[in-house]
Amino acid sequence: MNRQIKLVVAVNLCTFIMVMATSCIVQKAAMKEFVGTYIEVGDPNTQLILTVDRFSLVSPYENDLAVYTCCDTVATGTWVKEGGMLVFSTPQFFNSIQDVEVKELVVDKNDSLYFRIRNPIEDFYIKNPDAKREIEYRIVLFDKSGSYLDSWVNKYHSNQIGIPKVNGKIGSGFEVTAYVMSNYQGRNVGTKIIDTKKYLLKNSEANMFEVAVPSLTYEFITYRRLNRDFIKIVSSSKLEWDGKVYQKL
Repeated sequence: MNRQIKLVVAVNLCTFIMVMATSCIVQKAAMKEFVGTYIEVGDPNTQLILTVDRFSLVSPYENDLAVYTCCDTVATGTWVKEGGMLVFSTPQFFNSIQDVEVKELVVDKNDSLYFRIRNPIEDFYIKNPDAKREIEYRIVLFDKSGSYLDSWVNKYHSNQIGIPKVNGKIGSGFEVTAYVMSNYQGRNVGTKIIDTKKYLLKNSEANMFEVAVPSLTYEFITYRRLNRDFIKIVSSSKLEWDGKVYQKL
């Protein structure tokens, strides 16, 4: 009896796998019909590019008010076909908790903690000293119990920060938050707050920290965040998105 039950389960499982595989093949075949480059009607410089399962909306951008030009890509992510619609999402941007790389140092001064934050935007400021700062930082210290110390209230208009020790304490770790300022000159602000993962100190004597946040870029801030944005299928060669029509080349 047990053998018969196992056989039935195995057959049902195989059938389920075959059905799912067939469904996947059918879905991929239906999506292939839309693969290609679409041009926005009325603005031939704006392109919607679809590969088998990814999309990019590209439109040249130049802002005379900013020293930099960012970003030609407006949005990029994944897509699927659902009935008479394409569905766009950008899941890679919804996790705002970014990794950090930290170098711990010991310097002679012991009354404060010192932080130097590096990322591609700060690198841009070094190369373009006349550029106006558009991001600021907050650094939060926490103790061994995970309780925050009272350094969280201040924002710093610089990437080089000194924080007096709290009651003589260094704490057991810290986290950095970046804030996009109101004078940001990008074409779009996809996120205004970028948090980093908590960092636990390895050397309790360290009082200077070089903190790298490599993913904090103008692109990360600027790209649109989409969560199941629906695009109307007019035909396999014509799509409508946000009231704009895109014609396939």
